[in-house]
Amino acid sequence: MSKKFLHVIWPFILILITVSIFFYPVWLQGKVPLPADFIVGTYYPWLDYKWPGYAFGVPVKNPITTDVVSFIFPMQMYTVELLKQGIMPLWNPLILTGTPLLANFQSAPFSPTNIFHFILLKLDAWSMQIIFQPLLAAIFLYLLLRAFGLSKLSSLVGGIFYAFSGFLMIWLEWNGHSLTGAFFPLIFLLAVKWLKSGKISWGLLLSLAFALQIFSGYPQIILYEILALISLVTFNFDLKRVIPLGIFLILGVGLSAIQIIPALEILKLSQRGVEDVLNTSAFLPWQYLITFFAPDFFGNHSTGNFWGEGDYTLVTGYSGVVTIILAGLGLMVRFQDKNVRFAASLILISLLIALQNPISIFLKESGLLALQAASAHRSLILSNLGFAILAGFGLEVLSKEKLQIYQKIRVLYLPGIFILGFGIAAFSGLTISNSDPHWYANFKVALKNLVLPAGILILSAILLFYSDVLKKYNRLLIIALVLLGFFELFRFGWKFTPFSEKNLVFPKTPILEFLKNQEKPFRVVAEDVIPINFMMAYGLQTVEGYDAVYPLNFAKYLSFLNSGAEDATPMGRYGSVTNFNSLLLDNANAKYILALKREANGKPDPNGQIPPKFQKTNLKKVFEDKSVAVLENINISRRVYLENDLSKIVNYKESPNLKEIEFSSDKEDILHIQDAFYPGWKAIVDGEEKEILQSENVFMAIPIVSNGQHLVKIEYRPESFQNGKVVTLASVMIILFLLLIARFKKYAT
Repeated sequence: MSKKFLHVIWPFILILITVSIFFYPVWLQGKVPLPADFIVGTYYPWLDYKWPGYAFGVPVKNPITTDVVSFIFPMQMYTVELLKQGIMPLWNPLILTGTPLLANFQSAPFSPTNIFHFILLKLDAWSMQIIFQPLLAAIFLYLLLRAFGLSKLSSLVGGIFYAFSGFLMIWLEWNGHSLTGAFFPLIFLLAVKWLKSGKISWGLLLSLAFALQIFSGYPQIILYEILALISLVTFNFDLKRVIPLGIFLILGVGLSAIQIIPALEILKLSQRGVEDVLNTSAFLPWQYLITFFAPDFFGNHSTGNFWGEGDYTLVTGYSGVVTIILAGLGLMVRFQDKNVRFAASLILISLLIALQNPISIFLKESGLLALQAASAHRSLILSNLGFAILAGFGLEVLSKEKLQIYQKIRVLYLPGIFILGFGIAAFSGLTISNSDPHWYANFKVALKNLVLPAGILILSAILLFYSDVLKKYNRLLIIALVLLGFFELFRFGWKFTPFSEKNLVFPKTPILEFLKNQEKPFRVVAEDVIPINFMMAYGLQTVEGYDAVYPLNFAKYLSFLNSGAEDATPMGRYGSVTNFNSLLLDNANAKYILALKREANGKPDPNGQIPPKFQKTNLKKVFEDKSVAVLENINISRRVYLENDLSKIVNYKESPNLKEIEFSSDKEDILHIQDAFYPGWKAIVDGEEKEILQSENVFMAIPIVSNGQHLVKIEYRPESFQNGKVVTLASVMIILFLLLIARFKKYAT
């Protein structure tokens, strides 16, 4: 390896080593970055069993990461499995009697890191997907800071500060949020390259990167990125290049239209349009600004002492004491630099959106792209990025310029005020009064978790001041300050992030094996025992489901099923079943219901009784294992039947996007299919396309107007997907055309 080549790649090697250190449980312990402990350590039937290495049950590290295994992992792995089979993942038949799959951005079928699933085993591929999020974030910000003129070391440090900041660490295992965030600095880099050079190649790379970012699975924060891009343009304004910049972004949207257009369709037809998030959950309470420095001031779910409002996701603004000290230094000394002012604007934009104020309330209540059901504090990713950029400039100043003592003191003001003064104010603001029985316990948690940030502040001050006094060791003291910053970020990430043994990821149990071996099709209702989406991991279909967006008509159906009231408020994203007496449950083909046996006091017990709500004449126990019983609903409707001839045998086969039905009839009839109706399903009856009617406003029905033998094919071919595909292909053609123009100009000159 030549010295010249090594000189170029050493920052990337150090980034790789740093990220690898954080993920040492993967390399050294064979674990997977997934909260599988929540599966076997919280719910039956897994709780009935002991797992290798755990004599007394599996402890749960972080209960707040439950969405990863109850929503993200099952859905994304199902999507990937379909892709590997050569099936476009348009429809998910496993939850909510069927719901669009590709249209849900978080299914992420075209995520760039899905490539690992085609070369590695499932859990190894998942690990690589998680690892690549901070790796890409660090590399992309490194490249942006280099474009801003910073040294390799300052750029490297800024990249790592961003990669392990609050947003990217808290949402790391959601396998989409942090990947989307990792693209932020790349988008800004390519925009800057275009604005400076005007080369078409940079613009087209921007289009491609923007499409990949949209495909990554969490487009909400891209809305905040657009605001940041507007700010970037104001600091790099060139009228003749601003409009083309917008065109390149539109091209990126066009490339991703294959998913965007179906997503807009489900967004319009989903429960999310009537779902709301209260302002107390949507916005960042001002007291939480202390968590920019002290993330555990309000406790931590991983240690079971969280006492603040909402949950720990409000801590996404955490950037670290060292990062913010260096950021203050960069802002103070290099404020005239337009890139420094751009970074500062990112922090201001994020706070304007995250904190409750007339502007942020207007955005939320506008309902734009369902923002009324979104959490505005996710905008704090811009703060993380802004602080990391400024920290890179701060390290550059510290390394290359002689600072006055007053300058070093001034950069300690902000963290000092927040940690010592604002901490007290925040505590008094959230602890209602001394009459609160928990106030003293909360006080101790807050005080204890201020010790480390205060200690880091003091140690940072010592390193800053002695960097001039001990000039011989100046570089070592600066490196020590950087390592101190890495330490606090890694400590934060390790404390929050679960790593699990691979054998704990949705393991087999007799209950689940029994259900998997039953003749299909049928649906299961398991909410009394197992979280509803867990069944996806076993290929079992359910009436229930947890999804950020699913058809509103089924949300209404579930509410009617549970309450008996047709005008009941539609269910939200957590569509569970609580009424086991409803005839609507029979119509949904819910053949098996899981019940947890309990003692008289309600405590689960293998020797206990099935709860009274399940002791119905239509429910017959057909299997049990330890604490869980499987009840068969003997009154269910078959999945497919003829309205006027219920005894007729109907052969039914299904795959995710296709249903095939064979039967004979001797008169006109109506064929009922108890699968969810949704625009895009097409019925071909004996070779002719027929209209699909809505049955009970949620299921499918097809009139049969002739007697004899019939073959019915029902295929999910939504126009939204077809239109999206056309736009995506057209965008590809435009990009290829622009590439040819660019190449022609190059040769012409």
